[in-house]
Amino acid sequence: MSARQRRASYAPTSLKKPYTVLQIHKASAGSGKTFTLAREYIRLLLGRKDASGGFRLRSPKEYGFGQPKAHGAILAVTFTNKATEEMTQRIVKELYLLAHQDSPQAPKSAHAEYFTDLFGCSRQALAAASLRALADLLFNFSWFNVSTIDSFFQNIVRVFARDLDLPDNYTLEIDQRYPVMESVRTMLDSINLPRPSDPHEGRRRAFLFRSLSDYMKHLMSQGKAAHLMSQSSNLNRELVDTINNLINEDYKQRRTEMDAYFSDPERLQGFFDALSAQIEEAYCRMAEASRAVLSLQPEKNVQANLLKVLARLASGERPEKFTDAIMAVVGGDKSPYKGAWAKDPSKADPVVARALDEALAAMAAMPQVRLCSFVRSRFYPMVLFSYAATELEKYCRDNESFLLGDTNDLLTELIDEADAPFIYERTGALISHFLIDEFQDTSKMQWQNFAPLVRESLARGESDLIIGDEKQSIYRFRNADSELLGHRVEEEMAARFGDDAVGVRGVAIEENTNWRSAREIVLFNNTLFRAMAQIVDSLSQGDAVARAYRGLVQQVAAKNYESLPGYVEIVMHHTAKADKDAPAEDVPDSDRRTLGELTAAIESQLRRGYRPSDIAVLVRDHISGQKVIDCLLGRMAQPDWEFGQIRIMSSDALEVGSSPTVMMIVNMLHLLSTPEMITDLRHFARSGETRMIPNPEFLRRRLIHRFQLCLYRKEERILPDGSVETVTLTPSEALARALDGMEDDRPDELQRQIDESLASLATQSCPNLYELVESIIQKTVPPEQAAADIAFVTAFQDQVLDFTECAQADMASFLRWFGRKGRTEKLAAPDGLDAITVTTIHQSKGLEYNCVHLPFFSRALVRTAATGTSWYDVPPGSFPGIDPALVPPMLPLENFSTLAAYPPFAPAYDRYCEEQRLDSLNVAYVAFTRPVRELNVYATAKDDEKSVSLGTVLRRALEEATDQWLADEGNASGEMSRWMRPLAPGVTVEPEAGGECLRFTMGSPTAPVASGGKETGPWADLPELPLPPGVLAGYNVYTRKEIAISDSLDEIQRYSISDERRYGLFLHDVLGGVARIADLPQAMRRAAYRARLTPEEERHQLRLLEKALDDPRVRPWFEGYTRVVTERPSTTADGVRRPDRIVWLPSGEVCVIDYKFGAEKKSYYRQVGRYMQLLADMGHTKVSGYIWYPLQGVIRSVKP
Repeated sequence: MSARQRRASYAPTSLKKPYTVLQIHKASAGSGKTFTLAREYIRLLLGRKDASGGFRLRSPKEYGFGQPKAHGAILAVTFTNKATEEMTQRIVKELYLLAHQDSPQAPKSAHAEYFTDLFGCSRQALAAASLRALADLLFNFSWFNVSTIDSFFQNIVRVFARDLDLPDNYTLEIDQRYPVMESVRTMLDSINLPRPSDPHEGRRRAFLFRSLSDYMKHLMSQGKAAHLMSQSSNLNRELVDTINNLINEDYKQRRTEMDAYFSDPERLQGFFDALSAQIEEAYCRMAEASRAVLSLQPEKNVQANLLKVLARLASGERPEKFTDAIMAVVGGDKSPYKGAWAKDPSKADPVVARALDEALAAMAAMPQVRLCSFVRSRFYPMVLFSYAATELEKYCRDNESFLLGDTNDLLTELIDEADAPFIYERTGALISHFLIDEFQDTSKMQWQNFAPLVRESLARGESDLIIGDEKQSIYRFRNADSELLGHRVEEEMAARFGDDAVGVRGVAIEENTNWRSAREIVLFNNTLFRAMAQIVDSLSQGDAVARAYRGLVQQVAAKNYESLPGYVEIVMHHTAKADKDAPAEDVPDSDRRTLGELTAAIESQLRRGYRPSDIAVLVRDHISGQKVIDCLLGRMAQPDWEFGQIRIMSSDALEVGSSPTVMMIVNMLHLLSTPEMITDLRHFARSGETRMIPNPEFLRRRLIHRFQLCLYRKEERILPDGSVETVTLTPSEALARALDGMEDDRPDELQRQIDESLASLATQSCPNLYELVESIIQKTVPPEQAAADIAFVTAFQDQVLDFTECAQADMASFLRWFGRKGRTEKLAAPDGLDAITVTTIHQSKGLEYNCVHLPFFSRALVRTAATGTSWYDVPPGSFPGIDPALVPPMLPLENFSTLAAYPPFAPAYDRYCEEQRLDSLNVAYVAFTRPVRELNVYATAKDDEKSVSLGTVLRRALEEATDQWLADEGNASGEMSRWMRPLAPGVTVEPEAGGECLRFTMGSPTAPVASGGKETGPWADLPELPLPPGVLAGYNVYTRKEIAISDSLDEIQRYSISDERRYGLFLHDVLGGVARIADLPQAMRRAAYRARLTPEEERHQLRLLEKALDDPRVRPWFEGYTRVVTERPSTTADGVRRPDRIVWLPSGEVCVIDYKFGAEKKSYYRQVGRYMQLLADMGHTKVSGYIWYPLQGVIRSVKP
């Protein structure tokens, strides 16, 4: 069925307006994706469509205090916090420029002309509208909906926690690996527990024990270590990683089937036993049939190779040892006979012929037996996953948590096929437009949950934007599906709403301009990746890559074509087939050679005037990055290095745990939480007497802290010339000093300092972990050390604050979390740092650098050994003779090329290889499109490659991109020919030791532009300009609590008087802002604004509370008191208490008042009683408590 036919098969939903479109923008690298997003956002913010289909500016009456906010109806979604921040800043900045476009001090906006044409307005009118919109946005910033897709979905999950059977105080497990690790540990520990009384659980555990035993025997038979039970072993970590990676969308989309299968361990064991039985039965048939043939002594008339196979089978040798030999005699066309029988089979002895036919028939089952044997030998991950998945479910239930990765899965449970499912009704009433960024990184389940929003928006006559680039889809390991952007969403929406409802831009050359890179960079990439796409497609006999790279060719921005020259250099060492007899010294070290060429090129760029911050080295993994860093640091230490000490910025260097100051604070937390003395268990076991001994863990932590303090000590040393120099101790000197003071029983000065700090912290009253960390910083960290590491210390404090708000805030829990997760979190790179960047290609996505270097460009297109285990569907009928109820829906199998030999898995493996090739090319495209001026690539290729590498594809593309290739139809036809160049003329090849060296150049080495570099931040070039009078009319400056709108969808839902819980919270909010009765109108106004009440609803609620406060019994609580606190939290040993109102009266009485708006409950009395006891414990002698029902006019006195 064609795309048009598929679209016609849907019953299209009618649209309110014929011009409604879903705009799908395919934005290639450097084409201004953020620019396009900001323009579309501002278009929706400033204007609206009129009845004629045109656009006009919104009326001034639509802005200002109390008016609906246009930006509250727009949701912009991206995939990283960094991209969210960038989009937010870009929108605000562009609005600022539009609002001040007539000011001679402000830079000109690139959008001004577009919007004046679109809205048919003057520049002054556009500026005034932009200023009003900017004021509304900034004064109602919490309605500015720019977030990550995960944050958006998590908010929805919070709203529907009860519908999803989540506990009220559930914890979101952001780090999925830790719960998986705990589940694996519990699973492995279970085999050492006493035999359970439940027979079902007993059989289940026995099967696990057998599976683990067989798995470890299998590992030992292969000469591998089998330390599976040790959590510190590589094998255990690999098991955790495998199970963690298998909890992906492939599994979750069929989770119901898989959970049903796993729920009965008898099915797992039954399938394993059925595989074994089928294998053994087939082996027995082969052996018996072979013996029957050999007993007839047919040597004279049967082929020798067949006789050898029969002899081995008859001897009882296991067929898996010579499977290929069996397959050869079964699958070949050659006659099994020789001599006269071969010429005329009718002359064969009927008894021998019948016996031989039976033997061949038995051996013909070998392909199926081979499949069963293959699955059985790889069945252990399936068994272990099933048991670990059960333990993971228990972990989440016991800890009242759910995994971040389960968000999409949970939402899918609530969504049906309706256009406006219940889960989105409230959201759809508020948000009209959806802008989805980086759509190539969206997964199937994310789109499945987002699609109803977009469909509802289009059906209401609104417009939406989806933007991304298939060629930059490099997150398939996070379930990204680039085909959604490629064609699926377009077909889905066009089928539902009609072809005119969907517009696709960015594919045609005239819609695809590169604003980032120099001419040579763009022309080179246009040609290279078109050639590489063809080569990669030829490897799989498909066209998946060509489809993804359909919009590859870009124009060069006019401003760059003549004035911004570029340079491309590729160095490739092609190694001939290895000569085993060649001396080792004759074989060059490819890594050392690559790194030498890299440093030489960087030195050349520095010599030509480029700053270190202009240069980036992009690698595929952190190991390669460390090689680069070590090489650069080593080169800087050499005497002929002429550029001084240059900083190197890498992501690893920005880990929170890389800061010595942070680790000092963490170690102090360990000291505080570790007992100094412990019971001597050995002495107790021998004598029965209790004796306390020093705790080794405390001593170890104390030694670490001594070393950390010594590291920052400064000493004065007398130099040979008599002068005095102040120096900092080296690590070895610091360790020696730390150890010296511990040999004597008497504490030294350093020890006394530590003991005093610990004693002070132990006795200090710190209400929470955050305050304790603050005290540690003040009391134990040297000020100069804290100042030097201020960015890391601040990030650590943010971690502590976030942890105390989102999880158990005890010290032990935090230290466990920090050890496994927090210490590896990274800081954002500071703006303006003059350093060479060394980072991974994935982390460089969305960034740009003047000069980019790509070392080690030789990775295989399909890396089967490094991609772990994936789920493979099991087609029906794959295991004839086995009860289908025992066969699992999917199997976890390692992605090795051997899968191609098994028909049930071969098609899926072919798709996997095709996806791997496309992903490898996409990673290369992302890397090659980062540079602005210069691109340097260092590649290798080999004649004896086991699988095709990127280096080999790169060389083929360079050599095949000739003038003739460009002239061939379809390669550079029409407009494309202007933006492509032959590459082969730039290639030179010279022989070298062990092979040959290929060099390619385009353009000439460049020098940096004379402008002095780019701005260091989004606001660097913006002057401070005053706001004209009248723009902020009606606005007041309130506290954060007063002006903030909750980001929970449940809280921003339109206020409903029928919801008793929300109604009570609303009235609590109002009264919480009332110190005296005169404050009521303003408090009502603020709360009503946040709850989005209509004016009629606001007046009605105000009248109700005015009547309640007019009660003579109540007035003393709101007038004439000497002191009042409202909603003030108090920390106690039992947790945080928050009385609604505490009033100190002139008589000395302290009144505790709690507001209630529902039915009376006995628990309210206990609650107020605890508040009263808290005040009594503080020393107040005359405390009274009251439960006040304002709407009923009822006051209940509470006795202490």
